[in-house]
Amino acid sequence: MTVRWDDDGRREDVRISSDATFMKPGTLRHEAFVDLDGLTTRLESDPVPVLVQLLREHPRSSLTALEIKRKLGELGLAQTVLDKAWRKAQSGFKTHAHVRVNKLKYRWRPTGFDRPAFKRQEEQVDREPSAAPGKAEGDIAPEAAALPGQGVAAGAIQVQDVSPPWARAFADALRDGPGADAKVYAERPLGTAVRLARLDDEAIERLIASIRESDRGPALALLAALPRGTRAVESWDDADPVVLGEVLDVGADELRKDRSTATAAAQLVQRAATAPVSDGLIALATALLAVDRGKTSLKAVDRMAKSVGDRLFHMPDAERAALDLDAVAKLLTALPFTRQGGRAAVLAAVGQVWPERAADEIWWRGLTLDALTEFATDFLGLVAKRPEVAKAVIAPLMARELSEVSSRVRLAGLLALPTELVEHLPPEAMAEAFRRVATVDSTVDAWVRLLGQEDGSTGSARN
Repeated sequence: MTVRWDDDGRREDVRISSDATFMKPGTLRHEAFVDLDGLTTRLESDPVPVLVQLLREHPRSSLTALEIKRKLGELGLAQTVLDKAWRKAQSGFKTHAHVRVNKLKYRWRPTGFDRPAFKRQEEQVDREPSAAPGKAEGDIAPEAAALPGQGVAAGAIQVQDVSPPWARAFADALRDGPGADAKVYAERPLGTAVRLARLDDEAIERLIASIRESDRGPALALLAALPRGTRAVESWDDADPVVLGEVLDVGADELRKDRSTATAAAQLVQRAATAPVSDGLIALATALLAVDRGKTSLKAVDRMAKSVGDRLFHMPDAERAALDLDAVAKLLTALPFTRQGGRAAVLAAVGQVWPERAADEIWWRGLTLDALTEFATDFLGLVAKRPEVAKAVIAPLMARELSEVSSRVRLAGLLALPTELVEHLPPEAMAEAFRRVATVDSTVDAWVRLLGQEDGSTGSARN
């Protein structure tokens, strides 16, 4: 491409690859592209902000140290620089207000979760002394100004009214008073949703309307756990995905401690089913079925599983790589095999995306012949036809069913199965089944005798 640079008007022919097609100004990729030396210097002098920015640019991913360094390496940063920066950043990075550490994985933590709001604000003031974008340096938020006749104590501006806008709106709606802390709602999102459910739809509409449109994303993420339907929210697609991820993470722990929030958890799982799949969503669904196997919970998890199955085909590589497939497989064992169900949808996708995993026993655990027959000629039948699946799953199931045959009706039922299944019936075992049924059924006995008279050999069994 021939490009013209804005700074000096110079024209230059450059090669632009797919990696450089879309680079948003302000991102690490853009910075590395236009000033790699500057990014290297920034990383060497103070690596923590760079590492935190990387997490913020990948808010749905939990990254290991190796994955973090790999992503930075893809920007062109030298490995020696990355290793040195990682060692230098250890203490400050792990304890950063916007970094969540879980099992040696690091993830972006949005504002308003896990730490008191005023503490977080103090740290932000320390780390970011410059004025907020779009505000004059001398501007002070109206809420933080002192009332007439009152003095302002030193440092008070750091702790007054620093809760996120959604927290203040929640406090007003729930009548918790102006001193309510966002931490109260963030640490118990399911319990908060249960309380909000006691409000009527008009009150919830007023709650949402009281929050600026640009700040409603976090509020909708919390309202997604509302344990009832509501016409106050037209779509949950506007819920902040990062905050929704935190709600899912925190919700799993909350549910284990308080089973009365199961209905809220079921609604949250169901509404979050269309969002990118995360460890938190799988963890909450697993916790839900651990405390409640009722119809509502099973329906919510089944819907989530169906969404996961649909998304697997189109997931970005990063999201697919971050998916804990073992946790998904374990969760699905609690769901029944049905033709249009979530379990079948996920398994069909696994057969296409991860064919080497399709024969794992855990995916097929609890499979019955009736369920197998239902989808033998359907899309999941394509997975069942794979040689490794047929050998590890289908053939043993058919042999087991055949070994339990003791009546003509059951024997006829097996023979009437689709060809895709009948071909897995062992001939010797089939002959033995005929002889076994012949001992209690005179009609089958006559068949066996007649077949035996054809050549008087064991070849009749094959016939």
